[in-house]
Amino acid sequence: MEEAYNQEKGIVQHINTFRTHRGSTDFDYSFTQEWPVGGLTHQLSYDIPVISSSDGHTIGFKATEKFVPVEGNLFVLGKIEGSTLVKPGWRSMMASNKGRDGLLASVAKKKKFSFIGGGVAAVASIPAIIFAPKPDPNDQGSYCASVMQDSRARCSDNVSTKDGDDHDWTVTKAGKYELTVFAPKKKIPFAPGIKVVDSGGKVVGDGQAGMEQNAVTTVDVAAGAYKVVVYPSDGYMVDKGGFTYEMEIKSLGGGEAPPAAAVDPGLPAEDGVKEKEDVAAAPKEEAAPPPAAKTKAAPKKKGKK
Repeated sequence: MEEAYNQEKGIVQHINTFRTHRGSTDFDYSFTQEWPVGGLTHQLSYDIPVISSSDGHTIGFKATEKFVPVEGNLFVLGKIEGSTLVKPGWRSMMASNKGRDGLLASVAKKKKFSFIGGGVAAVASIPAIIFAPKPDPNDQGSYCASVMQDSRARCSDNVSTKDGDDHDWTVTKAGKYELTVFAPKKKIPFAPGIKVVDSGGKVVGDGQAGMEQNAVTTVDVAAGAYKVVVYPSDGYMVDKGGFTYEMEIKSLGGGEAPPAAAVDPGLPAEDGVKEKEDVAAAPKEEAAPPPAAKTKAAPKKKGKK
């Protein structure tokens, strides 16, 4: 059975056929090429056979031109370039022997099914959008998110500008934190820098390092919103792709403890005081000094008059 249509303009088919015979070393092989000639109507093909047998081998050559008549009710959806119908860039060619109406109806049907499928998928995703858990700003994934909170396990990211890569950092627990940027060993080395900027634009921490070294900064911050910026400390940036890096935020503890509320020591224990440590010790009353002893006057000696 021969193919119904020739290949398109600029498309050449290469056909290899190899056959052996059971119980024998004989085989036959053929190589065929089919070239389009002026479009889909004509094509030129040739065969190069190779036959091996116990009697010897032979090589032959054959060239054939084929003419494929086009049916009157065949319609093809494609792109016209000059006088040739070619495949559009966005999809393959579509052919139908049901006529123009049948071809257009087939295309419309496929569009309708695609539209319905997209609508069903959109409706099905609504519950997931509504009830899905909110993204955790301190998610311990391998990629450094643009929003982070308190401590952050080691993650990776990319900086592509000299101004640096920004991350919004929210501190809920006041104290000391150590922020580290790890520079991987690459063909083009990266000299990392990291700085922490408060909401007023003041730099509260800045650490820089040389090529393929680690930049570290330690900050003692109060609860609030900050911005962490990773940047090239030497001011150099590659033309394409930027530099990859890894970052880690560790909590070192510390921070000022809130003052304890003073409690009236005269209040009874049932007035909300549960532990002895929660009650300020009452000052001890100093004992009053004992009353001074009264001295008796010495008796007068009686003398003779």
